[in-house]
Amino acid sequence: MARVKDRSRYEAAEAAMWASHGVDATEHRVTVPGGGKVRALSTGAGHDVVFVHGTPSAGGMFAPLVGALRGVRSIVVDRPGCGSSDVMPGDLSRPETLRAAASSFLAAVIEDLATAPVDLVASSAGAMPALLLAGDRPDLVRSVVFEGAPAVRGMRLPWHMRAATVGAVSSAVSRFPVGEREIRKSLGSIGHGPTVKRGGLSAEDFAWRVALARDTDTYANDLELLRAVAGWLGIRAGWGVGRADVGRLQAPSLWVLGSSDPFARESQFRRWAAAAPVSEVRVREGEGHMPWIDAPAEHARMLERWWATVPVVIGGARPTLRESVA
Repeated sequence: MARVKDRSRYEAAEAAMWASHGVDATEHRVTVPGGGKVRALSTGAGHDVVFVHGTPSAGGMFAPLVGALRGVRSIVVDRPGCGSSDVMPGDLSRPETLRAAASSFLAAVIEDLATAPVDLVASSAGAMPALLLAGDRPDLVRSVVFEGAPAVRGMRLPWHMRAATVGAVSSAVSRFPVGEREIRKSLGSIGHGPTVKRGGLSAEDFAWRVALARDTDTYANDLELLRAVAGWLGIRAGWGVGRADVGRLQAPSLWVLGSSDPFARESQFRRWAAAAPVSEVRVREGEGHMPWIDAPAEHARMLERWWATVPVVIGGARPTLRESVA
């Protein structure tokens, strides 16, 4: 018998996972254009950093990194339809409406919860709302960090993700009873095998990931999104984001790639970054698609140092530099 989905059971597993990383977060629910609520968690004090996760996942994927950061206020979003957020409202059957919704939900979160301009941290599919928002509303975005290969046109989709764009396969995948064994295998396939083997993720991390798959509609909703923006040959023109969207970035951007990330070659990753007007690239040896989970403290220090170099605009005044963070 299939397990009945239970959001309260999911949120209990999520709370235990955040606690295991030493994080005590405050919950927020933000009404987005068209109706529905997006859920976000905030923690810490300092300049606002908004985290946008990949697929199929939720904001909790950033817990190891958030728990290691100092001097920032982290706002961790569950994208619409993921974790504890409502599904994305409106007619998403056309690329222009989907893209508008992806940008507007993130704008609503920032306007409701943060002091703009904010620093964005985006992973994989989280690049779509991050890039679109940064292009549409540069007043809201101070900088963008891409942790791992972003989901832009040219991204290398593994065969199982390409297969999931086929309706029958996608439906079967969304109903499969995912357990810890499957989670471990999945993490290994995207470059995190060494971290899994050495116990870099806790029992609470795995329990949260299993609960996300079993007790929420995240997998079904993100597979539906994947079918819209990608096909067997990769991300579709017009639906997903591409080099033109990267070129609209006005904010400085940091591009962080794990050498074991299967979604992009380093040469391709550098070409994407070069399309942004102001960008830096860091390649991390032996890390996977979510590189921060392989070395959370190292990524936290790297980001703190980089944010300290990004100009700050106060009340329209001339940009200044933040003091360096040790």
